Amino acid sequence: KAALELGIKPCDAKKAICNLKSIDGRLETVSKSPTVIIDYAHTEDALLNILKTAYSNKIIGQKITVVFGCGGNRDTQKRPKMAAIAEKYSDFVIVTTDNSRTESETKIIKDILKGFSCPKKHKVISSRKDAIEYAVINADESDIVIVIGKGHERYNIDKNGYHKFDEREIIKNAIDKRKGENLILNEDNTVCTVNAK
Repeated sequence: KAALELGIKPCDAKKAICNLKSIDGRLETVSKSPTVIIDYAHTEDALLNILKTAYSNKIIGQKITVVFGCGGNRDTQKRPKMAAIAEKYSDFVIVTTDNSRTESETKIIKDILKGFSCPKKHKVISSRKDAIEYAVINADESDIVIVIGKGHERYNIDKNGYHKFDEREIIKNAIDKRKGENLILNEDNTVCTVNAK
């Protein structure tokens, strides 16, 4: 509307909008089948905005799975609040780790779990890599997986410092596993693959 009011032709405005590049790690679509989105949201308000938008636009039969954790040595009060939001605006939630820093990962996850009211709507997979892989592999082709917290970051921070961690690579590897192999999930939620014949 602003472009039109400035006298820009509708076809030129549409072309410019179509050529816009998204901001790295902000509602960034990494895969389209299933749809896998990563986002940097790490507050209740940011999470609410993303999930309400996705939930209000999903089609019949489509499921939304959210993967998220909370950073260590940060605001502890938001942890259960984010869990409640994730539970309300998704079909399933996988609770995991996210830059635990020097704080106990177990404690962070316990804080998050206080916000859930329905035990059947969430699962804990403390390894973030395994959590993402589990979500992607268990999604149907038409489903949406939203991975929250890191966005543009390509590292993870724990008590031992910084480590390389690129969610895009993990998602792409999980998509590749979906395509060419039969998948079996181990009891600890890691993925065991059996090559297709």
